[in-house]
Amino acid sequence: CQVREVAFVFDSDWDDISSNIKINDPVEKRPRNFYSAARNFKEYMRSLKNRDIYLEIFVGHIRKNDAGDKGLDDLPRIGILLKLPADFENVAWFGRGPQENYCDRKAGYPVGFYRSTVDAMHVPYIMPQENGQRTDVRFAALSNAAGQGILITAPEHMEFSVSRYSMQTLYRTMHEHELEADDCIYLKLDFFQRGLGTASCGPDTLEKYRSKAGTCVFRFHLCPFAEFPAELSKTARAANQIS
Repeated sequence: CQVREVAFVFDSDWDDISSNIKINDPVEKRPRNFYSAARNFKEYMRSLKNRDIYLEIFVGHIRKNDAGDKGLDDLPRIGILLKLPADFENVAWFGRGPQENYCDRKAGYPVGFYRSTVDAMHVPYIMPQENGQRTDVRFAALSNAAGQGILITAPEHMEFSVSRYSMQTLYRTMHEHELEADDCIYLKLDFFQRGLGTASCGPDTLEKYRSKAGTCVFRFHLCPFAEFPAELSKTARAANQIS
C-alpha cells in the first residue's frame, strides 16, 4: 500500500478550517474549523501503515486585493510540526551544519552530511527561545537505538529543527534551567523561516529574508523504516523519485 499524495491546505483568509475537511478536497473549498482539521489530519497520519508517504503541503497566504484583504507578509515560519517518540534521539541530515544556521546566517556552515542527537542540537540560550535550525536540507533521519525511525526528504530542500520542548514551553519559560522536557520529540519541517532579528535590539531583518504574501508549495516525503538504511543517501534519492 502506498499513499501517493496528501494535500493539506492553509490560507490566512480562512476564518476557520472545517471539521469536515477531507484529504484531496479541492482548494476552492473553504472549511470552517482549524482545530478539528488539524486533529483530523493528525488522526489520518496515525492511521497510515504504508512504508512510503508522499506529502504535498500547500501553504497559502493571500495578497492584497480589491475585496479588502490586505495580505499577510512576514510570517515567522511556514512549515509543519510533527511529534515523534521520545527515543527517536539520533539525528542525521544532509544540509548545512554542523551548528544551527538560518537563511541570513548560513554562509559559514557548509553543506554536508552530519550526525548528532536531539539533545546536542539544543542551543542553551540563557532565555529559552527558538533554536537549532538547519537550512538547505536535502534529507534528514531520526532514529532510536534499535535503528527504527523515519526519513524525511525534500525535493526542493527544506529547513528543520528538533527539540524536546514545545514552542509554548520555550516561549513561557524565562530561564534555561527551568525548562521541562516533554515525553516526545518535536520535529519542525519548514518551507521557510524568517531571518534572525526583530528590531527589538538593533536593526530588523533584511527584506529579502522575510516571507511574502502569496502561495507556497512545500513538498516532502515521510519514509518510516524498521532498520536504519545502510545507504541513507541512496534511500533518500529513491524516495524523491516518487511523483
